[in-house]
Amino acid sequence: MSGIVLAGNPNTGKSSLFNILTGSYEYVGNWAGVTVEKKVGHLKDGKGQLIDLPGLYSLNPLSQDEEVASRFLLNETFDSILNVVDASQIERNLNLTMQLLEYGKPVVVAMNMIDVAKQHGLDLNAKRLSELLKAPVVPVVARSGKGCDVLLHTIAERDHEVLYEPYLLPYGDLLEKAAAELMSRMPDDMVSPRWMAIQFLEGNAVVRAALEESMDPAWLKQLYQSTELAVREDYGVKRLPQYIRQKRSSHIREILAECLVRSKEGRSTLSERIDRLVTDKFLGIPIFFGVHVPDV
Repeated sequence: MSGIVLAGNPNTGKSSLFNILTGSYEYVGNWAGVTVEKKVGHLKDGKGQLIDLPGLYSLNPLSQDEEVASRFLLNETFDSILNVVDASQIERNLNLTMQLLEYGKPVVVAMNMIDVAKQHGLDLNAKRLSELLKAPVVPVVARSGKGCDVLLHTIAERDHEVLYEPYLLPYGDLLEKAAAELMSRMPDDMVSPRWMAIQFLEGNAVVRAALEESMDPAWLKQLYQSTELAVREDYGVKRLPQYIRQKRSSHIREILAECLVRSKEGRSTLSERIDRLVTDKFLGIPIFFGVHVPDV
């Protein structure tokens, strides 16, 4: 039975989708080092086991939940990844998607909240996005179950025996040279070498610790520092992680320019409407004083 990792940002409907795809599940304790429960379920078609990772924004861990994900990718065995994306926040969510694609396992993207995205005036061409990401993109509404049968079929159709190539996001000559040098020195059994190299250069402490177990820590430190210095001198970016995030964000915007249309007719959320009111040139100040509570 294949193992499928469920990954996505917090508040993307990941838990709802997990429940719909599995019907039932079991808790198998907590993830190591965190209080988040580890949830595992069997897909309704009986063709896979779904492993629900804690919600995360990036594989470069800034929280214990994100550290769980990095450790899982480094140390556990699985066959494919189901990435849940909030279509109404697609640009932000694709930051994680790109990192998962770079890992090199088969990925299926569940484009959730497609109805909310349309209300916000976002018209997504899922077929074109799938072509650009080189991975299936299935529009769903987890809240109602719409599209979930198609998603279940798509997951089952992914051939786990095929060797998938990692997504190659271009980071520029300086970073590519550093990544290639690092990969050339990695042990042959290292998992997903290019992903490891990019994550190391982005400052992923879990990946760095894994590399230091089989490589010279002093050399790794020198490579990181020299690459960061070169990036600072050539591009004016102080920190290497910042440069990598800028490159990734720029690439995401290029992708969305080809598959996403933003109309002005979209319905704003309540918080967006409040933001516009309180920042309005004429209404903002009266509203502010109307709700301001003076200090006692």
